[in-house]
Amino acid sequence: LVEPGTSSAPATSTPAAAIPSDVGEGGTGRAVLGADGVQRITVTADDSLRYHPSVIEMAPGTIEVTFKNAGTLPHTLSEDGPPRPGEPSAGIPQLAGGDQTTMSLKLTQPGDYPFQCGYHAAEGMYAVIRVR
Repeated sequence: LVEPGTSSAPATSTPAAAIPSDVGEGGTGRAVLGADGVQRITVTADDSLRYHPSVIEMAPGTIEVTFKNAGTLPHTLSEDGPPRPGEPSAGIPQLAGGDQTTMSLKLTQPGDYPFQCGYHAAEGMYAVIRVR
């Protein structure tokens, strides 16, 4: 499942208190389970400096996130905080305006997995994958 622009690395769950209170401004979306057992969702970024949706709900398992940049500014979708020792970080390092790519993550433990834009985190550009 690992392709260029794709990560199969496990992300690290973060306590809810560490997630910005306005993370839900981009709305909530639920990943859709495919016949192959993989959950999928599309997240769009734009020049409003928000992800849409910014809260992604899923069941434990594998998720493929298609990340589309509908704006003109570059954006990232990066794990918020360091990965666990010995693990590569999860996310998409940079996506230019008009581009899209997909990453795959295996999230088996319930919790909140925050992501941010490396360029616009100070402006509140955060997302969270909620595994329930």
